[in-house]
Amino acid sequence: MDRSAADGPALLDLVCVGRLSVDLYGEQQGSGLDRMSSLRMYLGGSAANVCVGTARLGLRTAMLSRVGADPWGTFLRRSLLDEGVDVSMVAADPDRLTAAVALAVRPSDGFPRIFLYQDSADMATAEADVQPELVSSARAVLVTGSFLANPVVAQSTYRVVELAKAAGARVVLDIDFRPALWGAAPLGEGQLMAARAPAASRALQGVLPLCDLVVGTEEEIAVAADETDTDAAVATVRSHTSATVVVKSGAMGATVYPGAGAESTEPVTVPGFSVEVFNSVGAGDGFLSGFLSAWLDGLPWAECTTRANATGAMVVSRHGCSPAMPTRAELQDFLQRDDVPYRVREDKRLAQLHRDGLRRPTPQSLHVLAIDHRWQLEELAAQSGASREHIAPLKALLYRAYRRLVDNAPRPDELGLLADSQYGAAVLEAEPAQPGWVFRALDAAGSRPVEFVCGQDAGAELHSWPAHHTAKLMVWSHPDDDDQLHSAQLARMAQATQACSTAERELLLELQPPAGASYQPGDLPRLMTAAYRAGARPQWWKLPPLHDPSQWEAVAAVIGDHDATCRGVLLLGHHDGWPGLVQGFEACSTVPIVRGFAVGRTIFADAARQWLTAELTDEHLVDAVAQRFAEMIEAWQSVRGEPQLRRSGGGS
Repeated sequence: MDRSAADGPALLDLVCVGRLSVDLYGEQQGSGLDRMSSLRMYLGGSAANVCVGTARLGLRTAMLSRVGADPWGTFLRRSLLDEGVDVSMVAADPDRLTAAVALAVRPSDGFPRIFLYQDSADMATAEADVQPELVSSARAVLVTGSFLANPVVAQSTYRVVELAKAAGARVVLDIDFRPALWGAAPLGEGQLMAARAPAASRALQGVLPLCDLVVGTEEEIAVAADETDTDAAVATVRSHTSATVVVKSGAMGATVYPGAGAESTEPVTVPGFSVEVFNSVGAGDGFLSGFLSAWLDGLPWAECTTRANATGAMVVSRHGCSPAMPTRAELQDFLQRDDVPYRVREDKRLAQLHRDGLRRPTPQSLHVLAIDHRWQLEELAAQSGASREHIAPLKALLYRAYRRLVDNAPRPDELGLLADSQYGAAVLEAEPAQPGWVFRALDAAGSRPVEFVCGQDAGAELHSWPAHHTAKLMVWSHPDDDDQLHSAQLARMAQATQACSTAERELLLELQPPAGASYQPGDLPRLMTAAYRAGARPQWWKLPPLHDPSQWEAVAAVIGDHDATCRGVLLLGHHDGWPGLVQGFEACSTVPIVRGFAVGRTIFADAARQWLTAELTDEHLVDAVAQRFAEMIEAWQSVRGEPQLRRSGGGS
């Protein structure tokens, strides 16, 4: 009997039990693993992929598995948390390493992969890792065939099934047959998907009678039945279980064989979508994610399978498994189309929906300490009689002031840091991905037309950055610049946008008038419109203060007309000083798209000058900058009517 309303509300929709590994995907398409020169690291493992896939489609999910007490284990737990997955049953094993799989995107060889699974942490998941209350709160549990491959994981699997049955939850079996994990193929031949494995057949047949839904490829159904003919295999599997059986047939689609109690026992076959098979490795996990999201909502078999085929088609066309899983918005867009794109990964609308659906939530306000100055601090050092060797230590102290606020702020996700790699490399290395925001200069300081710090290839530069760094491109530009200069600037903005999109990073685009010029009413909206038309699409804008509220309304209108997903605008300090900046705060106080500021020298210049001339100690500098930064945040909050920043030591 299924869980009823009398049992109380379920805390979870789904508990996923099975493999949790690091996937190391080759970046060189068509290359074998023996000639791979770079790899991308993703969350992997069939059960983990489904856990992520169903979470993106709106289900409340939890994972049961193990990782090693190592950096890869930390990565996997964090990745699950970022997707909203409950990880309270993901233990860190101090005696084993996190599992890993190396994979190549090479269809001609059946997508080569190597299982680095020698005594791995996930395959040691024990009954003691199971939390009965959490499992019993779920509407369904997903167990996997791989977690029957040794006595320890098999015991944990049966314990989960026992708890689910007692609580009235449904049990789903993903056959998930990997010959290498059953000793039916070498670990280095992970691409082999079919092999006779009597031990696996016996183990699967033991759990079949306890299931409500069984899902597998034609080859996996054959293994479960210990048969070679597909029709005979389906009949054998159905003789062992009253569950609904779903047989996946790759690009051909899938067939549902309804189980006991169904209104009709007639098989339901739904054809697949015609898309490019770029990477088949995660297709089945995508299929199951889509199917479960519909099945748990009680939708008809045809609709469950259509959704499953669509999700699988989107995953098979992208790089990676878990990162390729679509969001609900993507899936709806895909299903509503009359003409499905053959190369899904090249569809711009789906790519934009994917990025927007997975990005970090935008804070209500964002207060950024900008310390990316280079030539400005070189000038300040020279004026103070100090050498350039003092600039990096100065930035380290400014960073300490920033961290003081972050460590004591009630809303640290509303704070950010903007730094450069020339003098701020140590700062960028020290700053974690969260809770604050990290912006990093992509522009060559003072260049006009703007150049990238790395020369022409922005993509290569971005590829070397940590994943949480947002690129900042500062452009000295005016809409009345001569045509050649104006075109060059716009081209750079578009190039930065494309590079960031390819590298899956966000872009902050800063506009400032060139020396001796200023923005008159209407200039900034004109320049932004030209940037959008040229192909720029920044997630953030950094703009000088405007003292006319109507000009801010014009800026907001430009953004609204061209990019409804833009996170917002941050004010820069410019040359107005503190009073002028506060006036700028007031002028934009009723414009929601303006979310805060990214200010530097207005906050730290005086203290930095005194430190460079040895008038301030390190601690006094940190105190002064932290105090000044806090006061600017409070000025913003006062104008906006937001709760004030709490202070705790040194102005924070």
